[in-house]
Amino acid sequence: MVGYSKATSPKLLLGGFGAGIAAIKPVTTKVNLKGQATIFRQSYWNESVVIYDENRNPLTDFISNSVDYAIGLNAMEQYALSERFYLGAGLGGQLLLASFTRLPELQYPGVEDAGSNLALNRYYKPFMLTLPVELSYKREHWLFAVRYEQALFNRLKGELQDYKTEKFGLLNFEVGIRIK
Repeated sequence: MVGYSKATSPKLLLGGFGAGIAAIKPVTTKVNLKGQATIFRQSYWNESVVIYDENRNPLTDFISNSVDYAIGLNAMEQYALSERFYLGAGLGGQLLLASFTRLPELQYPGVEDAGSNLALNRYYKPFMLTLPVELSYKREHWLFAVRYEQALFNRLKGELQDYKTEKFGLLNFEVGIRIK
């Protein structure tokens, strides 16, 4: 996934990448079953916030970004719209391996630099059920797919889930090569 924002540095934002494997089994001439496993990295950016010092003087605008490392599993039923186009839907899940947020690099008098501006996120649930919907195009040994995965429940856990809801959604663009 690629994006652009004039408010961030860098301006070109790589949202994620990954690798995976899928198996497609024909059930009838019009219906396939698809199982898929992926391991991926995804990035996302938050709204700009103003950082203040201890006297409430504004120091800087800061746009935080987070990076997640996860494993995705999907099982879908695909319907042939034509000889090459398929529409699929099913049930999936994402297992979160690790999540990090970038913190501002600020210098304070008398405070040593900690050496890292990354914090481990501990407020996301480790597993989320998702509903994947996919449109795919098959040509010879190639497969191209666009898939949207919507989480079924609030992604946040602990006290944070009591006052904030995050319904996680992920848009994937895939290119695959048939091995067999």
